[in-house]
Amino acid sequence: MPSLTNMELDSLRELIMEESLAASKFAAYAQTATDTALKNHLNKASQEAGRNVKTLKQFLS
Repeated sequence: MPSLTNMELDSLRELIMEESLAASKFAAYAQTATDTALKNHLNKASQEAGRNVKTLKQFLS
């Protein structure tokens, strides 16, 4: 894998932080949702954002 420039690393770190924040927000919204379908949708979105974080972190190693 080619080495990343400082600008690319900064962008990658920013993306990781954004996805991590999204995962946390979706999980928090899911906890307060009363509609089952909405709760399920938010939980799935949280899980997907968490998977995105793991995938993005692979580029750092």
